[in-house]
Amino acid sequence: MFRRLFAAFLLLVIVALLAVLIVWLVLRPTKPKFYLQDASVVQFNLTSGVGLLTSVFQITLSSRNPNDRIGVYYDRIDAYVLYKGQQITAATALPPGYQGHNDVTVWTRTPATSSSTSASAAASAGRSAPGSPATTTSRSTAPSSSPSTAGTPTATAPSPTSTSGR
Repeated sequence: MFRRLFAAFLLLVIVALLAVLIVWLVLRPTKPKFYLQDASVVQFNLTSGVGLLTSVFQITLSSRNPNDRIGVYYDRIDAYVLYKGQQITAATALPPGYQGHNDVTVWTRTPATSSSTSASAAASAGRSAPGSPATTTSRSTAPSSSPSTAGTPTATAPSPTSTSGR
């Protein structure tokens, strides 16, 4: 009785593992790759009398989804600037969205100003309202053997650009 039950359970586990293996072999899931395309210091002031640091950065990030059959939904993405492991701007939310297979999405954002009187206060600044609306561009690209090319990837079929503020 127990041998048959054990054999049935073992067969069920083997079938489940085989199904997972087949799905993985068909889809070949890969993590999206993120690239920092541009970063500019818009404002960086240190008031010497009170030790107040104010910083504003303009950043351009891109994300490439290398999957041929899988799209990615982004529910929440926060961007902030780190210097030597210390957060020096407040977290700025990027707009949620969907990235189709073999798509490149580009975000341009000005993180909110972070003002602090000490290094630890900059890290605990937390999430704040964005400094300017984000511009998100999604483009379909041909598969490339070198995804880490500098600059904006060449688009083969550009899609409309959507602008949304948060």
